[in-house]
Amino acid sequence: MEKLRDCIESGIPVDHADPAGETPIFHIIGAGSGEAFQLLLENEANVKFRDTQGNTTLHKAVTFDRMEFAVQLIEKGLDINATNKVGATALHYAVRAANLAMVNFLVGQGAEIGMKDAKGSTPAEVAQAMSEQEGLSGPMGRTISKKQMNKIISALTKLTTNK
Repeated sequence: MEKLRDCIESGIPVDHADPAGETPIFHIIGAGSGEAFQLLLENEANVKFRDTQGNTTLHKAVTFDRMEFAVQLIEKGLDINATNKVGATALHYAVRAANLAMVNFLVGQGAEIGMKDAKGSTPAEVAQAMSEQEGLSGPMGRTISKKQMNKIISALTKLTTNK
């Protein structure tokens, strides 16, 4: 935290990107430091920046299950339906991680359930395809059960019906 503060005070831009196109806020989201996240926001870090794969900071927050960051990013005006280079939204990422709380949150905040990725799959179709596979794992290597995917499918079905 002190090193980050020193960098900011010495004039290093808070939006300096590494070779992967990730700025410090991407790395802080991955690390999960709420204090450092707030410091970057206070110093006007661009939350709408994209990495070289087209991922937004919301994609990163969903990947690392950082609900508190996702809330703030959306409050800062980040497009909840932004797609990366493969057409995936944050909702697609939440589904792939079998993160029911994040799925419900994103849909509640206006995420479009019917958006298709580059393969033509909606989040519900991604969940269905995943539920038919053996040996599932999420983006961070966490094991995902068919039961978890079925809960996601059920939730998306209910959310679609209620829209």
